[in-house]
Amino acid sequence: MEENILVSTNEGIQIFSLSNFAKKNTLKNTTKIDLALVQNFKNNAILQEKNKTTITNLNLKNNSGQSLIQFNSSEIITSYSLSKNEKFLVGGGLSGRIYFWDFKSGFLINSFDGHFKKINNLSFTSDGNFFCSCSDDGLCHLWFLTDIFDLSASPAPFKTFQGHSLPVTDFYLGIGLFQHARLFTVSKDRTLRIWSLSTGNLLTTILYPRILTKLVVDPTENHLFVGCIDGKIFQLDLFKKFKDTEIIYSVINNYNAAHLEKVEDFDENRVMIGHSQEVTGMSFSFDSTKLCSSSLDGQLIIWDCQSRQILKVLISQDSPIKFCQIFISFKDENIDKLHNHNLNFNPLKKFIEVDEREKSKLILDLEEDYFVDDQMLLELETEYSCFEVDHDSTTITGYNNASKYFAKDESFFKNELNVALEKLENTIKIKEKLEHCNKEILKICQNEFMKK
Repeated sequence: MEENILVSTNEGIQIFSLSNFAKKNTLKNTTKIDLALVQNFKNNAILQEKNKTTITNLNLKNNSGQSLIQFNSSEIITSYSLSKNEKFLVGGGLSGRIYFWDFKSGFLINSFDGHFKKINNLSFTSDGNFFCSCSDDGLCHLWFLTDIFDLSASPAPFKTFQGHSLPVTDFYLGIGLFQHARLFTVSKDRTLRIWSLSTGNLLTTILYPRILTKLVVDPTENHLFVGCIDGKIFQLDLFKKFKDTEIIYSVINNYNAAHLEKVEDFDENRVMIGHSQEVTGMSFSFDSTKLCSSSLDGQLIIWDCQSRQILKVLISQDSPIKFCQIFISFKDENIDKLHNHNLNFNPLKKFIEVDEREKSKLILDLEEDYFVDDQMLLELETEYSCFEVDHDSTTITGYNNASKYFAKDESFFKNELNVALEKLENTIKIKEKLEHCNKEILKICQNEFMKK
């Protein structure tokens, strides 16, 4: 595996190696890209053009600039997030509307008004059951996927984190079980707030001297970095030592919600100075030892996290850099081809089709003497993920709006079931033949043994 940096420049999207800082590729016809979402290990990216509804799916190893597929969205998308299992894609619009797609098929599962103003960031939880959104309306919402799939009513937030007085510019969702995970939010009101994800309670508030624009937290949640509107980057250690002792305490647990810790400009141990304008992007390396940052001043800087020193200024241009992202890819081309041989991406639909809104429930009665076992259900779940089987195993109930989330008529569903049953019957017949052969071989061996 190798780590690469994806960054927007005035020449287009460029890719650098994080190990030796060498430029690997420049993608043509990508000078107007304003937003990118990269799939780790797949060298595949979704690119959004500036102030346009045009979305491009591009292979990062292809320098010809020819897109795999290009389509238009219903509005300008300002943020994307892909679930950990890469089944679902969520996008937030300039109007505050949220769009939820099945990633592989491109079908729009649901779209609803999640916020009143522009959405700045979206992210799924590590367990994939929730996703979070923040907006210029000053709110941060947590959404439950079960509510998103219910098309009978507009989804309501599972939790709402309100406390910021100005737009929430960025957030980070902690890794781990939902009961113990934490949410970190930054805002233009100059505060960093840390919340309990499950209860929604405010744990800690930290006041900074500048407007905060970006936030990154290392996976172990030992330290974090916040980018400011004037280009400064502040580091915060979430675990500290008491003076003249070796006792370590947590910044989050040591203070209550009413406590307000202040960070000053003159604290040189916390400030990283390199940019002169607003920080537009920050990304950790895989081991969290390096930090990549971009800014409106046109610089792309690589930092050493421990010493807070600049390792390399990769880019210094006159035009602003809108984003940067570190992603992982395979070094071995054979492994890369093996991992991407079934890569399939369809255009994202603009609207929910009428058939998709119908939660059709289909009941198929099987023959009474046919037993529905786990192997058969495994066959069916390759295409449909939601099934219910009666205790007598003579009735299967399938929900068409599960997994692929597009409606199938009854005849199609029956055909799919018949194909699965035929496969199962063939497997059973082969198994019976093998058992019969084994018995015959055993008889022959026994006879030979008796003769001797």
